[in-house]
Amino acid sequence: MEHRTTSQDLRPLREITIPFVDPATLQELVSSAVERHLHAMEERLVSRLRRREETNSPNPLSELLSEREIAGLLHCHPRTVRRLELAKTLPRSIRIGSAKRWRSEEIKQWLAGVQTTEFRRTTISKS
Repeated sequence: MEHRTTSQDLRPLREITIPFVDPATLQELVSSAVERHLHAMEERLVSRLRRREETNSPNPLSELLSEREIAGLLHCHPRTVRRLELAKTLPRSIRIGSAKRWRSEEIKQWLAGVQTTEFRRTTISKS
C-alpha cells in the first residue's frame, strides 16, 4: 500500500513561520557559536596532549617478543624456538591468554650469553 502525500499532509508545514533575523544579529549568533565550538575543540586537544605527555611511558606489550620474532632474531624456524623452550634453554615465557611472549631484555641478555659461550667454545677448541 502506497501512501501518497496530500494537501492535508502539507498543511502543518505551511503554518510554520520563520522569524526574521537581521543579518548583523545572525552573523553574531553564528560567530559566537563557531567560537564556542572552536574553544571546546581546543580544550579537548590540549587535554589529549596533556594525557599523552603524562602517559609517555612505552607500551609494556611492545617490549614482549613473540615466537616468530625470536625466530627472526635467531634466523631459525619457530619450531626451533619451541624446542629451545622445551629444553629450557630459552628464558621463561609469559602467557597472555593462549599466546606466549618473552621479555625482550631477557632474550637480549640470553643472546649475549649464548654468543659469548659459543665464542669461548670455538676459541678453546682451536687451541
